[in-house]
Amino acid sequence: MYRYNAPESLNQEAKYKIFTEILSYIGKSSNIDDVCRFVCNNVIRLGFSNCIIQNQLDGKTYANETCTDSAVLLEKITEDILKRTQNGYQIIDMGYSSYRIKLGKFYVNRIKRNNIFSGYLILTSHNSDLFQQEILSLMDTLTAYLGVCFENKNAVNIINGGLYKDELTGLYNRKYLEELKATVTLSDKHLLSFILIDIDKFKEVNDTYGHPFGDLVLRGLSDVLKAELSNITDSIIRFGGEEILIVLPERDIVEAAQIAERVRISFNNKPFATKNGDKYFSVSLGLSTSTSNHDFDRILEQADISLYIAKRRGRNCLVQYTDEISAKRQIIDSIHEHKRRSNGGVTCYKIELNLRNMGNLEPFDGSLDSRIRQCFKKDVAVYKIGQAKYIIVTESKLNSSEIRDSLSAHIHIPNLMSNFVISGMSTEDGGAGLEKFIELV
Repeated sequence: MYRYNAPESLNQEAKYKIFTEILSYIGKSSNIDDVCRFVCNNVIRLGFSNCIIQNQLDGKTYANETCTDSAVLLEKITEDILKRTQNGYQIIDMGYSSYRIKLGKFYVNRIKRNNIFSGYLILTSHNSDLFQQEILSLMDTLTAYLGVCFENKNAVNIINGGLYKDELTGLYNRKYLEELKATVTLSDKHLLSFILIDIDKFKEVNDTYGHPFGDLVLRGLSDVLKAELSNITDSIIRFGGEEILIVLPERDIVEAAQIAERVRISFNNKPFATKNGDKYFSVSLGLSTSTSNHDFDRILEQADISLYIAKRRGRNCLVQYTDEISAKRQIIDSIHEHKRRSNGGVTCYKIELNLRNMGNLEPFDGSLDSRIRQCFKKDVAVYKIGQAKYIIVTESKLNSSEIRDSLSAHIHIPNLMSNFVISGMSTEDGGAGLEKFIELV
């Protein structure tokens, strides 16, 4: 379970050289995450099996890269052991594993500064010779340095608390979002979910009950969010006006959707007192999740699109950004591009095939899409918006019989002519009409 590589024998000069490098790095770096990772990965050069730092200020745990079981190790640190560290470091025999393998010893010491406790430094080793006074004195110095580092970080957090906080709600503000954007890194191994929330008909709330009451509703939503999101890594940001953004690292779309629904239901059930009795309000939510190297702004844009669709679908609901939404947005963009290139407007036609009434279509499986596209000239664009649903975009007007004749000439399917519907609209009808026609909303 515990990785252990017997270190080469180090003389005193080599030990002090490693230790000096560690202290020097702590003194130069202002990033607490980098400091903790550097310490963990370099302390083991002295011969320890594992080095773990537990930061009590923000709940983070750091371990050397070769440590695969820091959670299991931490379970062995009991409350009684931690209590005893008030009087200095403790060295504990870990006993044996379930396979009767001797696990070695723990070194546990508090990280503190001016009697303010901020975390623990934990070391493990199979080599009892490491726990000599010479090394233990070095570790005392290390915990003191870490104490200063943690204290400085805590002071910066307190100062920035006012800089990055929204005065009305106590949530983070847009300035914090810019900082977050600079620090969040995405890779194939990371997830990141955004939930964008908007209070429904908030202008009516302000107009009907006054702005002080509107502020009360905003604070009520922030209270709901704080109660539902207890994870230390989650960020709740007042994005603007009545819009609030939730940033959820390491949450997939299923977990993020569950959180969003809890927020929606909790806020729906939250009463706000008025002279005419309790009033209840609702929110609309847009969700987008990244599973790979997506652009931060792009994920935010997707959440915004999802929120817009939630509003168009009647409010008080959650919409998740999907591949289908992405495809339909691209179709709408393409239609607007057709319109821009043409001197006049363009016309869209929707073809819907009723597959349920058309019998066995297996001979046509996989070729129906291409056959639909062959029905029309090259200057006519054809887009698929669903199963057996297509949008045709053309600069010239077509009538139903022309479309019917073209389909008959290229697609020889029994009962085709009696089982499809053609509907059309001009792009002059406006964006909202087009979105409804494409079935985006």
